Amino acid sequence: MGGQPGQPAPPGWYPDPDQPDIHQRYWDGAEWTDQLAPLAREDTSAWIIGIGYLGSLVVIPGMMVAAYLNAKGSVHTRWVFILSLFFLALWIVAAIVGAANDT
Repeated sequence: MGGQPGQPAPPGWYPDPDQPDIHQRYWDGAEWTDQLAPLAREDTSAWIIGIGYLGSLVVIPGMMVAAYLNAKGSVHTRWVFILSLFFLALWIVAAIVGAANDT
């Protein structure tokens, strides 16, 4: 545990020395107590944020290209539009999952 050499660590929650990957245990400044708590949850929404940014870079230009291709009568309009909708749906799902993870 932290603290100055020869001095105990200050009171607080620390990884349980017996099961550090499972939970944390309260150190009262002198000894471990019987109080246990789940490990602090890591913020797993970073990848969700990345998908959100990627989606905004893909969806909006994709829709613009689909509109341009449609105006030119291109046979590729449908696939560009479908892929843009796919990424839009992925973006929405990522936002919902990210909001659920933040609660």
